[in-house]
Amino acid sequence: PAGQTPPRASCSRGPGQISLPAMAAAAGAGARHRFSSTEDVANELKRLYTTYQRPLEENYLYGEFHSPILTDADIDSKPMVLLLGQYSVGKTTFIKHLLGRDFPGMRIGPEPTTDRFTIIMSGEEDRTIPGNALAVDRDMPFTSLQRFGTNFMSRLEAAQCKAPVLERVTLVDTPGVLSGEKQRAGRMYDFPRVVEWFAARADMILLLFDAHKLDISDEFKSTIEALRGNDDKIRVVMNKADMVTGQQLMRVYGALMWALGKVIGTPEVPRVYIGSFADFGYKNREFEVMFRREQSDLLRDLMALPGNSATRKVNEMVKRARLARVHALIISHLKQKMPSLWGHKKTQEKLVANMPQEFFEVMKAHRLPKGDFPDIARFREVAATFDFSKFKHLDKRLLAALDEVVSSHIPAILSELSRIQAEEIRRDRELAASADTILAITDGVISSKRLDAATPGFTDASAMRHETASSTGSGGASAAAGAATPPPPAATSWASTAAAAAAPAAESASGAAGNPFASPGSDSASWSRMVNKTARDADFFRIPGASEAYKVAGGEVRDTMLASGLAAPQLSKIFNLSDHDSDGYLDDEEYALLRYLLEAVADGMELPDTLPEHMVPPKQRR
Repeated sequence: PAGQTPPRASCSRGPGQISLPAMAAAAGAGARHRFSSTEDVANELKRLYTTYQRPLEENYLYGEFHSPILTDADIDSKPMVLLLGQYSVGKTTFIKHLLGRDFPGMRIGPEPTTDRFTIIMSGEEDRTIPGNALAVDRDMPFTSLQRFGTNFMSRLEAAQCKAPVLERVTLVDTPGVLSGEKQRAGRMYDFPRVVEWFAARADMILLLFDAHKLDISDEFKSTIEALRGNDDKIRVVMNKADMVTGQQLMRVYGALMWALGKVIGTPEVPRVYIGSFADFGYKNREFEVMFRREQSDLLRDLMALPGNSATRKVNEMVKRARLARVHALIISHLKQKMPSLWGHKKTQEKLVANMPQEFFEVMKAHRLPKGDFPDIARFREVAATFDFSKFKHLDKRLLAALDEVVSSHIPAILSELSRIQAEEIRRDRELAASADTILAITDGVISSKRLDAATPGFTDASAMRHETASSTGSGGASAAAGAATPPPPAATSWASTAAAAAAPAAESASGAAGNPFASPGSDSASWSRMVNKTARDADFFRIPGASEAYKVAGGEVRDTMLASGLAAPQLSKIFNLSDHDSDGYLDDEEYALLRYLLEAVADGMELPDTLPEHMVPPKQRR
């Protein structure tokens, strides 16, 4: 019935499994569900997979030939971003830049430092989880990695830490791809197959290249080939582009496209992001504006992954169902070709050798598109290890149930998903509108004119000073403002933020890069850590027009400021302190500072009359 939430599904089979004769009735009931959230959609996907698709996969050994059987955690998992590239192209530094901090077990250097697959995920405290412990945790989507053996398990770990980005996505750092037969043989596990496992589950795959290291080794070529079937997820990042001149950059970009064209066998060119993704400034500022816009495009794409996650999971389920259907037809075809009494071995050898013809016969008999078939060489390699006479004949009931899912249930889920997303957008807009109305009524200082989105700032400097003075003076207004603003903790001050910003630098070795005579916390990296700029950039570049003008008007951040719950005089003063150049607009650094001040004041800090030197945005110091 309408409005009813479907029961929570599970991918684990048990005695309560729906029987095959009851599939059609259960399918019809599921199609009539009206979902209220994306979690309901995920539960319905698990129900459909467990009831209709998983029996077919198990019957025809799908997990042995292709991707392992899915679990609940696979469907419930956060969006995953896989980073691949040769050694020393900046993969780990790129992740550090996204997080705005170090993560447990991180090592950075010009030599091949990352020797393992590291899964960086959100956690309340910093810790690492060894691969063997990670793979047996049923709440994690990594249990099927055990198939790659103990050698790989010893080269797998998870790093948990707190970072805003990790609340939305999970990042996977990989060992640098090496060149030469000796290094490849020394891995002791099948690197391309492991990459293929992660690629099938990733929502985005980033191929990182160094502007000085564009060659594609044999292992990197086989790694890219393992990504086939996931071409829509691939993005290319040309890192360290500030290390070359403009003329060299043009030639490097052309060389990169030429090298990729020989490996990626598609006519479409993957999206390429050009820049330098690190915490330090650009060495060559000739293309600084372009680099920042490229970075904003990449951050926007990364932050959009959670919103598109449910749609992508539905898409992956359809892709898997189509491949499972073709796989079942191939297996049953090979079984049908086997003799009933003797001559099994000879017949099987003939079938394996003639596998392309067998594929063609299946395609012609069932009118299947060629694109739905697996790679022949890979299928032949795995099939040769099985006894074809033990394969099962085609079960038309299983096939009909799967067809029903793809033709009827998936379109219904997509329709419901579109409705849910539209309702979420509408609710967000209504919530923002109601918040404006409530604040305008309860706080007489806020007027509709000053909250006009066309107004660059909340007030001018003179009005801000007047309101600040009135809010700190005597009378009812001051009492209301005082009640709304709790006194700051005695041990907390703005001066202490300088020490906090400089702490990471103080812990580093004396030979670390940077100005050795700079005051504590005054360098760009310390300032970025203090205001958590990487996370703020993700929000900044989602603001309409930020990517083009690289600045936003005060009216564009109105809702963000109102959401803090602070009084209007405080908001006005915070905006004027953040707008350091007093032009009525905020660039990326000024926006990060504004967000930092909003959170600090909400936590009880008192606003300073002038911005302390260590808090001035780095670009404003020049």
